[in-house]
Amino acid sequence: MIEIIDIILIGIIVVCIITDLKNRKIYNKVIYPTFIFAITYHFITGGWNELMHSLIGTLVGLALLFIPYYFNKFGAGDIKLLALVGALKGPGFVFHTGIYMGVIGAIIALCYVVLSFGGPFKILSAILTTTMYRKRPQKLKDLMKSKMPYAIPICGGALFCLLFEGYRLW
Repeated sequence: MIEIIDIILIGIIVVCIITDLKNRKIYNKVIYPTFIFAITYHFITGGWNELMHSLIGTLVGLALLFIPYYFNKFGAGDIKLLALVGALKGPGFVFHTGIYMGVIGAIIALCYVVLSFGGPFKILSAILTTTMYRKRPQKLKDLMKSKMPYAIPICGGALFCLLFEGYRLW
């Protein structure tokens, strides 16, 4: 049965993917009002227990990306988006979203690397060049500095959990 929180999560997923792909930003004017709605909704529908569940989900979402954010590997929008997923759906959901997010992100990054170098043989050549000559080819160096819009893996993980109840698979 689809709840209002699920519909809002899907709407946030669509908006954040579009804005992250188009502008490389996840806007606070999308995240903050939805966060306020989430904690208010949970408090009204379930009292203090649901409010605490929502806040713990927020903390789990923040904790999952805090270290990469601290080392400047993720943007602030990414960490706030994952915290919002936790506020909407709770700690178990956001934890499993984080696992699927990592898998989806790794697959996207691998595809990006393969497409950037034109195939697996060029990648092998770049790896051998790096190890044998202790220097990186210029293209690999540029690739390592670039950041991908991570709203796609975050939203993909949340959508997987939502549609296939992936957080209940374990």
